[in-house]
Amino acid sequence: YTSTMCTNNMRLLGKSIANKKSNDTLIYVSIIVTFISGIILGTLLGKAMSIYSIIPVAAIYFIILIILFISKTDPKNEQLQTE
Repeated sequence: YTSTMCTNNMRLLGKSIANKKSNDTLIYVSIIVTFISGIILGTLLGKAMSIYSIIPVAAIYFIILIILFISKTDPKNEQLQTE
């Protein structure tokens, strides 16, 4: 998964730089930087918390799940209801 993610996004980054599409370049740089940040954070959590390093990650995913569930059931959010 890691090498596939990096290889494809690096390829698309190079392609967007060659085509001089600054908006696409910014998107791919953001994706790659976010991925690298996750690797660094995971490494630091793994060293600090050992096997319990999964707890903060699970908490973040749980919060995201709640936010997505609330936004899909919110009657004010018409755009998500039509999907």
